[in-house]
Amino acid sequence: MLLPLHVRADIRDKQSYWYGFLVGSGVTVCALLDIGLLSRNDATDWLTEIFKQRSDIPSAAMESAKQHLAEELGPKGCPVPR
Repeated sequence: MLLPLHVRADIRDKQSYWYGFLVGSGVTVCALLDIGLLSRNDATDWLTEIFKQRSDIPSAAMESAKQHLAEELGPKGCPVPR
């Protein structure tokens, strides 16, 4: 499995770009957990890494993506970081 964890956004609307990147990556990890291709521990590790605060990611994009995933996928058992 490959997730582009070390990408850098060089665009004007970083908020939208990173929100989409984070939600898409989170949904991918949760889907792999759901179909049994990732263990819960591996999914937790991946999501923790994806949602690690970085200086180039707007904090508003990070928080919005976490909230969206927690509301949509948290109740289904996906270990979305808080």
